Amino acid sequence: MSLKVDHYWRSFLKTNVLDSNVRPFVVDSWQRCALKRVNPDNLIKDCLTPEQLDERLQKNNKLISIAIPFMHRLYQFVQGSGFLVMLADGEGYLLEIIGDEELVEANPFLCKGERWIEELKGTNAIGTVIYEKRPVQTNCRQHYCAPNHYLTCSAAPIFDTDGQLLGILDVSGDYRQTHSHTLGMVVASVGAIENEIRTRTACEQVSLAYNNMQTIVETITDGIISFDRFGLITNHNSVAETILGYQPNNLVGKDIRLTIAPSVIDDLLQGEPFQDFETFYEQDGQRIHFTSSGQPIKANMGQVLGGVVTVREMKSVKTLINKMLGSQARFTFNDIITNNPEFIKIIEVARKVSDSNSSILLIGESGTGKEMFAQAIHNHSKRRGGPFIAMNCAAIPRDLVESELFGYEDGAFTGAKKGGRPGKFELASGGTIFLDEIGDMPLEFQATILRVLQEKKIVRVGGTKEIPVDIRVIAATHKDLHSQVDKGEFRLDLFYRLNVISINIPPLWRRVQDIMFLVKYFLRKYGNGSSFVLAEEVVQVMLNYKWPGNVRELENTIERATKLASDNNITLDCLPERVINCNNAESTKKVHVKLSSIKQAERNLIIESIEQNEWNMSKVAKALGIGRNTLYRKLKEYDIGNVTIN
Repeated sequence: MSLKVDHYWRSFLKTNVLDSNVRPFVVDSWQRCALKRVNPDNLIKDCLTPEQLDERLQKNNKLISIAIPFMHRLYQFVQGSGFLVMLADGEGYLLEIIGDEELVEANPFLCKGERWIEELKGTNAIGTVIYEKRPVQTNCRQHYCAPNHYLTCSAAPIFDTDGQLLGILDVSGDYRQTHSHTLGMVVASVGAIENEIRTRTACEQVSLAYNNMQTIVETITDGIISFDRFGLITNHNSVAETILGYQPNNLVGKDIRLTIAPSVIDDLLQGEPFQDFETFYEQDGQRIHFTSSGQPIKANMGQVLGGVVTVREMKSVKTLINKMLGSQARFTFNDIITNNPEFIKIIEVARKVSDSNSSILLIGESGTGKEMFAQAIHNHSKRRGGPFIAMNCAAIPRDLVESELFGYEDGAFTGAKKGGRPGKFELASGGTIFLDEIGDMPLEFQATILRVLQEKKIVRVGGTKEIPVDIRVIAATHKDLHSQVDKGEFRLDLFYRLNVISINIPPLWRRVQDIMFLVKYFLRKYGNGSSFVLAEEVVQVMLNYKWPGNVRELENTIERATKLASDNNITLDCLPERVINCNNAESTKKVHVKLSSIKQAERNLIIESIEQNEWNMSKVAKALGIGRNTLYRKLKEYDIGNVTIN
């Protein structure tokens, strides 16, 4: 992709004509840069003097103090990978930088006080956000100026409570480390920063102008409650009433300790703030689940006059957690590569059942792509906006299975996290939970899972209260569950509950015509734009091999081969020994059984490549990974006429 963008970039610099494949915001930025005569070969340095920088830091002190903790938290996700987390003000001046010193030392323009706007640095995430007023990610050649081509930058605007651009949060590093989740993490962090800005603004207004508090707190999307030094509620917003399940104007005068743990409130009234405290309580027979954070209200002399608490529904908290942890499905049905008619039918079946809430059981050997199917089903369903939580039942120690699935309460066992922790089923609420290798689930926990599937409720370890969960279950296994049921190793009732819709994913040896189709795809994926030539004996070995690891093993083999190839020629030396030596009679027999379909698939590939390369036989041979003489022999064999020799 970077080579294509490089071509578009160079073409634009020469002709000022833009290709339609370039992303719209990049197009707009390049045009602005060209109009302002930005030099694509150089960056212009514009750095504040120490005095000017001190003045600007003082001016943005509130933004910096709020953002720094979230910047450190964000940096934990990219630490050690050559990335920087940077904060700029609304005019593009860098205010704070956290990250790997090597990147700072390598680029003199990455320093506090430097201004990153398009007029000086060309297209870049910070400068472009100033124009776009929305999150953007700029990679490699999308940057207008060549000195920035080694960067990948993900940035999002920070707005104040009035909707004015307050600053920009950016994560930058080597473009080879580009990840689609990086921008999502930046956006989530900005959301947290903006929420903290709103909360602090409310607290300041409460302490300075108590009588105006109601107007201010009603603009906050979280629930806000203020109380006096005795813990009695003095004011709140309507969101707090909604979250806590109270009727309007029925909160004032109540003790905040009836809602939030007394020990936490007592500590706050001693001047100790708290964050993200998870709380369950019942109101009018309804079980309320939320998190809260609190700050004390202090007089000028430091005396605590009361406190302010923000409350947030657990549902929105889980959504943020899942985004930060990348608990989202990446694959769609378009990512499942095949040229096999039977496999295409299986994909269509999976597509049709995606929108139901019925449980699905995926059956297939290891490496056939069961999780890819699960993610594609999720992304094609009405739950696509919710989380996708995957759990490998075979990879979790027996003594941790229950706490991983159902979570645990505070103090449930030695080493339990303070405040407890939600489990996989809770985190998946509103979306899909994928139970991989369900056949390895210990028998003693199968009854508990069955009850959850039937009642849609869970009880945390060490807890007594039921928590409703809205989930769609997709399970997967490589084992014969019928046989396990007969042996007493798997519950029959759980099997029927999971096996509402079963989808059998065939192994690679049953769709031999897909082998070379997938080889071509993986060569493009790992070839970095290069064309590779496969020796004829390599093709034969690949067709004869049984591929016990299926598509995953084939992909690993091709990735290995591209790294070991000399002059882009893939020979037998580039393949693992197990692939070369495993030419048993059974594998050979399977290849002969499918030979006619293989030839038809090969003929189709040759015709497709001829059309794509406009009958240039040299390019066709190179794209197919065969010699020209071999190509001409196959043209004659498959009766593909009117060949012009180039």
